[in-house]
Amino acid sequence: MNNEKNSKTWKKLYQNSQELTKPTSIDNILSDDDVTFLKQELKNIINRFLDKGELHKGIKVYINHELQNGIAEEMAANRPEENETIEQWCMKLF
Repeated sequence: MNNEKNSKTWKKLYQNSQELTKPTSIDNILSDDDVTFLKQELKNIINRFLDKGELHKGIKVYINHELQNGIAEEMAANRPEENETIEQWCMKLF
């Protein structure tokens, strides 16, 4: 996607989401490579957070709009494995 079109697309997303306060979507905004990169980075961020051992400071998991207090501890006990996708890891947890 060229830079001008990319900029317009992200501006549209920002506007449609009422400045990132409401859910919205735009088809094909990310390439397959972008999605792969973001999934790996999500795993990296989760692992770094778990490395700090301060689960009470930020991981909050909601299922059906209800806070699930024990999930952070379960995440720490069952960290994502190197060869495992974020989807596979979540399937084990939930």
